[in-house]
Amino acid sequence: MTESDDSISWDQLLTLMVHGPDLELTVHGTIISRWGDYERRYSSWARHESEPDPVFAGAGVQMDEDGASSIRVWRAGNRIRICDHDGRLMLIVGAESCWEFLADEIPIKAPVPAVRFMFSGTALLVQDDANRYVTDKVIHPTGQVESTTLLGRPAWAVELASLPDEPNPLHLVVDAETGLILQKRNDRFGFREEWTEFVVGEPLPPELFEWNGPSRSAADLRAAQLAEHEADGRRRSEWFAEQVAPLPLRLELECGVWVHEYDPATGAFEASLGGQHFGMLARRPADARGDWALGWQQPGHRWRDERWEWAVHLYDDDFSPHGLAELKRQLGSG
Repeated sequence: MTESDDSISWDQLLTLMVHGPDLELTVHGTIISRWGDYERRYSSWARHESEPDPVFAGAGVQMDEDGASSIRVWRAGNRIRICDHDGRLMLIVGAESCWEFLADEIPIKAPVPAVRFMFSGTALLVQDDANRYVTDKVIHPTGQVESTTLLGRPAWAVELASLPDEPNPLHLVVDAETGLILQKRNDRFGFREEWTEFVVGEPLPPELFEWNGPSRSAADLRAAQLAEHEADGRRRSEWFAEQVAPLPLRLELECGVWVHEYDPATGAFEASLGGQHFGMLARRPADARGDWALGWQQPGHRWRDERWEWAVHLYDDDFSPHGLAELKRQLGSG
């Protein structure tokens, strides 16, 4: 940008933000993030089984007492390295794979398309997404795009709103050379994400964006967590059996019955068991025709006597043989 270039259109600025320069960008520095009175909401991601679990680039960054976070970042082209303010490695994005570093654990390896640059200001690291500015209401500038400087660099400043009288406009300051957002803020709510150090063009060592140590997949992590959960459950059950009473316990329960529907003519019914609806009970005439489609997730236990066909199911447990026999006796079907 030259001194005479004191204005560009919003469309031109958006093109710069989304597409950036043709050259492979090299940048490093520090990004701070402050949410103010904004409520931080995590998006719900619909995912097909063939797609990787999302890796949120800014997840896990600790905030200080003032509600602000700070990260150190390095970018060379599409390769990225992120550390927290204390230097703890959080994420490496290489040419084909990324590595997410959890506290005191082996990093999780995933394909690069799994990375979502969200939270803790990490969206400022990459070229912007045009979809951010097209929602149910098209976001538009409230005035002209103006030239400015930030961190000693030529930049463009613009105020955006989604309605003509929007009381909470979003302010952007965009680096004129790279198209990266240097600052994003909403003054009313105290929301702010910005670079506080921004160095462009310095060569960065390739090893910053590589990881040759051990790693595991998200599926490996889930399997390890499930195994630990099951092992912990076994330890607790063993303690109970040794210190309290042998397992399983045999309980005698009294429960109410909530009848959902019944047919006075045939005597058929379907009902929930217990005040918290921990099971289902149903019957129909023994000579009823056709399949008995109850719509329960589990078939449970089914039996037939001279008059009725019966069905019972407990959601989170099952009857012992003695318990099922006692229920049949009470139903007059023993």
